[in-house]
Amino acid sequence: MAAIDMQEFVKQCRAANPLFKENVFASLLEKIKAYNTNLKLGNQARTLQSEAGIQILLRNLSQDLKTRYAKALAYIQAKIKGALARPDETAVFKLSIPIASRSSPLDVRGEGFPSLAAIQEVGRNLAIICPLVHDLAKSDHEGPRRNWFAQESLREVHSSIVNLDQYLNRQCTGISFKVLRVGGRCDGETVDNSLAGQVIRAVMVGHEDRPDYRKQGGYLKVPWGLRIFFGPLYFSVNEHYDAVLKTVAIYRFMTLFHELTHKILRTQDKVYELSNCLSIKDTANAVMCADSWGYFLTDYANTRNRLPG
Repeated sequence: MAAIDMQEFVKQCRAANPLFKENVFASLLEKIKAYNTNLKLGNQARTLQSEAGIQILLRNLSQDLKTRYAKALAYIQAKIKGALARPDETAVFKLSIPIASRSSPLDVRGEGFPSLAAIQEVGRNLAIICPLVHDLAKSDHEGPRRNWFAQESLREVHSSIVNLDQYLNRQCTGISFKVLRVGGRCDGETVDNSLAGQVIRAVMVGHEDRPDYRKQGGYLKVPWGLRIFFGPLYFSVNEHYDAVLKTVAIYRFMTLFHELTHKILRTQDKVYELSNCLSIKDTANAVMCADSWGYFLTDYANTRNRLPG
């Protein structure tokens, strides 16, 4: 991990475009300034958080900017690449998690976790998530649905919840989790410090489409076991991520459910972050968005006094 020379970055941008103005990358330059300050102070946690913010901004740049300023952006990546220590990929933990809403324990396997306590936290979150989903499935009026989803999507929301319940509390026999290291590869992409979670994209056959997994009986299309990956941000995130994800424990709880919806409901990453989820809550995109589902269940857990931590 090394400091980013902002003057060098701007110089490379101007070499690519003589008319370049710094306001094109105003937000990015602010993040770089924070990153350099935290790095100089030796605050690793805040440095990693700043780096994650840079990576998110880089990921969300328009294709035109990525192409025009490719060399300058590559300079930033080269400076911040590989900040986290590699997990012990040989460490394997196996747990059997008793869950109130299930007739049998759920088998959980953790690969590359830094400690037994880290995978036990995942198990505790599953023991919260499964009963919450079961309670939501009992009534199509249960939970803060209109806080996160459009009125016209509520029927699809409820059928999705029923599928989640049937899968997590009846069909699923086990879930494996693997920790990803910076610079590694997952689903064709390079892992960086802004990654919290990842799943391998499912192959749909024949005439199947994503909405089919949110219709009645959609859970039957999902394999009996799942595999989910956690990235560096899952472990390095700080307190007070946003107004809903106020603690590290809540952030990890939300991330786990986010990834579960990818596998069970075939949700997509339509948007990230609280403000963006609120901006789409009255559109059809919300029911397809994994972050919207994550915030929804976290909101419901809060009303039931079931948040972790």
